[in-house]
Amino acid sequence: MKKLQYLLFICVITILACKKDNPIPAGKYDNGLVILNEGTFGTGSGTVSFWDRDTMTTVTDIYANENNGAKLGNVLQSMTQVGDELFFVVNNSNKIVITDKSFKYKSQIDGFELPRYMITNNGKAYVSQWGNDGISGSLAIVDLNSKTILKTIPLGKGPENMFLDGNTLFVSMAGGYDKDNRIFKVNLNDESVTSFVLADNPSTMIKIDNSYWVLCKGYFNFANPPASTNGKLLKLDGENIVKTVDLSSQAESLILSNDKLFLYLLVGNQPNKYKISSNVLTPSIISNIYKMGYDAISNKILLGDALDYNSNGKVYFMDDEFKLTDTISVGIVPTAFYQIQ
Repeated sequence: MKKLQYLLFICVITILACKKDNPIPAGKYDNGLVILNEGTFGTGSGTVSFWDRDTMTTVTDIYANENNGAKLGNVLQSMTQVGDELFFVVNNSNKIVITDKSFKYKSQIDGFELPRYMITNNGKAYVSQWGNDGISGSLAIVDLNSKTILKTIPLGKGPENMFLDGNTLFVSMAGGYDKDNRIFKVNLNDESVTSFVLADNPSTMIKIDNSYWVLCKGYFNFANPPASTNGKLLKLDGENIVKTVDLSSQAESLILSNDKLFLYLLVGNQPNKYKISSNVLTPSIISNIYKMGYDAISNKILLGDALDYNSNGKVYFMDDEFKLTDTISVGIVPTAFYQIQ
């Protein structure tokens, strides 16, 4: 009850007054937010919603609209733009669906094993994947011209988010269906691999000046909850930990503000704000948030609320003090946010 009611009362009149009812013209998706919705796990299909900045209207499933009702598959995990093409990583369906910028289907790449995220460099795509068992993860290397998988590099449990720094690709081991505590470094010149150890289930990695910040999600042990571990926010100098922020629960969704003064993250599904200069972590009073994102154009924090995980979710637009400025309805389980370039 406390999650957003105190904010909704303040903002609802202003929000309703600002909204327009103009429909979004088909194919006009360059001036707004693209929101990926996972879909119901195991049975549903992921969808792509779009929020238009000019009309302040939302279309719940633009992929289906542009492709005669076609479905993307289960579970929609992430999206990467490469030139004028969009690559949608569909986890349980073991594929990447490719569209143009108007979301018209072009082709797809099959043969993955629970793919998660994709990053590109010099004509190749690198796709993190958990493996069919969810623990024997690897990095798939894809030729972007032929749209084929060239090879896979075995890694650890749950290859997840990736960070490219020059010719070094950092791949975080977020544990998959178990736990891991490593980050792998892949030299893209010769594809050699090394690793270093952090805390349980490292995930998002951000570079600020010459330092890396890594969110380690922690591990929830369903079989033995007392054996669970909380998340940590780590500052690295190279591979060495120079600062540790201990978190009170498992964590998710590390993002950086436009001015690079703050990090935002979810701790136990609660949005938190971390001031880098003073090492102060401040929780909001909002709870039950599934994923967090950031709109660099409006400088708004985006909170994805999955509600009951079976019906359409909500996205809350927040200022940097977690005050609500807008709410939109999207698809089932909103998970990621993008701006088409």
